[in-house]
Amino acid sequence: ARPVAQEGASGGAVLLLSHASPGSELAVPFEVAVPATYALRVKGMRGPDQGDYAVALDGVELTVWRGWAPLPQPSRTEAAARTVTGGRHVLVFRCVGRDAASEGYDARLDALVGE
Repeated sequence: ARPVAQEGASGGAVLLLSHASPGSELAVPFEVAVPATYALRVKGMRGPDQGDYAVALDGVELTVWRGWAPLPQPSRTEAAARTVTGGRHVLVFRCVGRDAASEGYDARLDALVGE
């Protein structure tokens, strides 16, 4: 995984997960300062070489990122409500396959949004 410039991304770049295959995982640790129930969603870019990723927060499935689209475009998952305690947490992205039309298993992830 590495950051790459991406027009339309919230910070001008996305985290590119490349050379993935089903079962590949990326763990992203983070800290929560204010415990609360958040509406959580994942933002990223879909495209012709993108795969599908199960997204889990602290070992509990949060959503599935569907990455394939015929042309590059921004996308986001539906919001999922989760109560998150203060302190350290881990978000895990696990490749679970791809659309039959996709040319690969990559992912271009922009942000985890909590509202």
